[in-house]
Amino acid sequence: MHIDGHMMDPISPIMLGIVIILVAAKIGGELARRFNQPVVLGELMMGVVLGNAVLFTGWDFSKMLQENPSLLHISAFGALILLCRVGIETDVAAMMEAKLSSSLVAAGGVIAPCALGYPITLYFLPDAHPHTRLIIITALCATSIGITSRVFEDLGKLQMPEARIVLGAAIIDDVLGLLILSVVTSIIATGAFDADDTLRIAVSAAAFIFMAVMIILKIAHILGEYISRFHAEGMKLVWAVSVCFMLAYIADGIGLAPIMGAFAAGMILKDIKVTDLHGHEHEMDEMIRPAYLIFVPMFFVTMGSQVRLEAFFDGSAVLLAVGLSVVAVLGKLASGLCAVGKNLNRLCIGVAMVPRAEVGIIFASMGLSLGVLNETTYSALIIMVMFTTFITPPLLKWALYTPEEFREYEREAARYEI
Repeated sequence: MHIDGHMMDPISPIMLGIVIILVAAKIGGELARRFNQPVVLGELMMGVVLGNAVLFTGWDFSKMLQENPSLLHISAFGALILLCRVGIETDVAAMMEAKLSSSLVAAGGVIAPCALGYPITLYFLPDAHPHTRLIIITALCATSIGITSRVFEDLGKLQMPEARIVLGAAIIDDVLGLLILSVVTSIIATGAFDADDTLRIAVSAAAFIFMAVMIILKIAHILGEYISRFHAEGMKLVWAVSVCFMLAYIADGIGLAPIMGAFAAGMILKDIKVTDLHGHEHEMDEMIRPAYLIFVPMFFVTMGSQVRLEAFFDGSAVLLAVGLSVVAVLGKLASGLCAVGKNLNRLCIGVAMVPRAEVGIIFASMGLSLGVLNETTYSALIIMVMFTTFITPPLLKWALYTPEEFREYEREAARYEI
């Protein structure tokens, strides 16, 4: 590239792209926070704006953001860091001690969206390849534990039985979803369903998770003590990120989705604590946070940029997005009915299972990278993810409170500017 006779470094456009993406992500996140919405929604929206800026301004950055392989590869690291963080936040003890209600709600949260989603894909996408339907149905199974736990925490309801059931179910749901995704990606990659190969993938994925759990239970503290011996600057961060990428590489090598390896890495890192030179103890979540703050917003903005607004000029695309959003909500509401116990607020449980957020985006991005989603189907999935994430906080507040209690909560929120 030449400017006034000067030959520019090929990396210069990439540097500019990273600057624009990061600044846009932070602006979007701040705007979302000010409107009491999840930061991920703001980052996604900024991605949609940047990805479609050419429609309104003629600015060709949209094309670079959508097609530049270097930017896409850098943002892909964000998916791995994100799943590692999800693994770190996964409460293994709660998952292993999950009571009947959590397990049933998690199973319902997978089965019901699949059962409702399949006829929707048949109706709206009659000519679509079966693999396209498969990845859409898989994305409908996702649940975001981060959104739900944040709302319960903000409302001071984390200790209520419904919250414990939902958080346990969401953890199991994430694990089930990733297991299903590994099988689905294997089927798509091979081009056909093979019972033996599918069984091998399922067993490998389950073994991967089991290995992570065993490491947590047996040697996490030993690993923490070993890592603490190294005092080179940034050693803990490098170790955490290296474990994430290495297990993602191994997972890919044995036929699993790389994000499964990243998730297992997070589970391993969860209970590892390291000590600094001053004797202060730190968790791995804190160590990996710098990488999270850089790569994950880039991932969300880049994924948002893949949404093509012109795809919605066709009414069938809008109907597909609406149909997916409706079954996404109804499927998770149905899972709340699976909870067993007396005096449970099953509506609250179902609503809390609705948000897809970052997990749904991961599933959609996998479909895009595998080439089984086109502009319309991918855009419709992202709209579904954004809709379910947006509606959950107000719906959950409504489901938790009687009208009188809700009005009192709103008065207190206004008083203390919550």
